[in-house]
Parts: sequence; C-alpha cells; structure tokens
Amino acid sequence: MAAKSTTQKYEKNINKKLQEIPHTKFAKKSGFSKRKAKKIEPKNLLLSFFLIAMYGNNTLSNWASEIFVISKKTVSKQAVDKRINSRFCGYLNFVLQWIFKREASTDK
Repeated sequence: MAAKSTTQKYEKNINKKLQEIPHTKFAKKSGFSKRKAKKIEPKNLLLSFFLIAMYGNNTLSNWASEIFVISKKTVSKQAVDKRINSRFCGYLNFVLQWIFKREASTDK
C-alpha cells in the first residue's frame, strides 16, 4: 500500500511541475505541433512517458493506455509510435533546457 501512495505522490508532483512548462510554445518552436492536437497533446505525451517509465511498463501499448487514462481519448500504439520522431526530440530538448535553466536560477 505504501508503494502505491508513493507512486501517486510522485505522479501528482510530476504533473504539477509539467503544468509550469510552456508546452505549446516549445511544441510549435520545434515543429512537433503544427496545429492544435486532436488526440495526443505534447504535455500528455510527456506526462504519460514519465508515468510508464516510473512503473517500468515501457511498451507502446502501455504508453497509449496511459495517454488514454490522462486524456480520456483512445490512442493506438501506432499513433504513439508515429509521434516519436526528430521533432519530438526537439520538443524534449526545449523542455529540458527550460527545466535546467529554471533549476539553475533557483539553486544559489
């Protein structure tokens, strides 16, 4: 039972931290999003990735299932696979840079 509550605590903390990131700006800047997302939003793709990594369930099927849990939109593993590309890497690069800059400015 303690492991479940710890996982839920991490999940809430990750979600809270991800809310602060300007996902739309970074997704557009990297070319990952060219128009409004219909099913897979950049923020949900990133959050679901952290959650499956935390649980150790690293498959495209589990990733698609986690996106469904977050967004309540059915997504196939093939759709997730199509979104993992160089533009997604660019988006992740912008997100990581933003996080590191923010953490560096608060560590004094």
